[in-house]
Amino acid sequence: MKKAFLILFIYCGLMSTAWSQQNLNFKTLDVKGGLADNYVRDITRDSYGFMWFSTINGLSRYDGYVYKNYMLDKVGVYNNDVSRVMETADGMLWLVSDNNVLVYNRQKDAIENNGKEMLNKLGIKKATNKLYVDESHNLWASLNEALYNYNYTKKSLTVIPLNQKPDVIDIASRGDVTAILTNDGRFYRVDLNSKKLIYEGETKLSNISRYHHLYLDCRMRL
Repeated sequence: MKKAFLILFIYCGLMSTAWSQQNLNFKTLDVKGGLADNYVRDITRDSYGFMWFSTINGLSRYDGYVYKNYMLDKVGVYNNDVSRVMETADGMLWLVSDNNVLVYNRQKDAIENNGKEMLNKLGIKKATNKLYVDESHNLWASLNEALYNYNYTKKSLTVIPLNQKPDVIDIASRGDVTAILTNDGRFYRVDLNSKKLIYEGETKLSNISRYHHLYLDCRMRL
């Protein structure tokens, strides 16, 4: 009995020590501290260590101490709603709003409304605001007729025909696996080698929100 009590006592002591070592401190980031808006759509940490917050009222950069906010209406966009911010392998920050693609110029520390021109340089000739960046920081762009993947290491563009499939509304990527979700609730795996989409399944999308996202877990399950 004493031996069992001693084992239980040691176990509880070890658990208590482990819990105290894992005690985490949380800090609230909000408009009171300088965030552009409390409604945050997307968060990205770039290669320079900055945290970027896409909000409905502008883009916020956070260095761990202070914020700097960037407004889209100063460069000709009709509102400041930023839905996504992403960094590609070349260090470029891409911003997506409802009808625009913008980029962040690090040298000028400014947002520029020339995303269409930057896409054109990569071989994506038509305008689109459906952009995604995968785990390898390669760029994906979706148009009605095709899905584009620009590989920054190979400096090559792969075009995958959509063959009149419904609009792509989200892309998920983990490792070598990439999948897309279309607005009819179907999801496909992307085969870059054969330039084809492989049907995986479908689900009914909720009508409550216009934002739907796809996720791949660590076992590559959708």
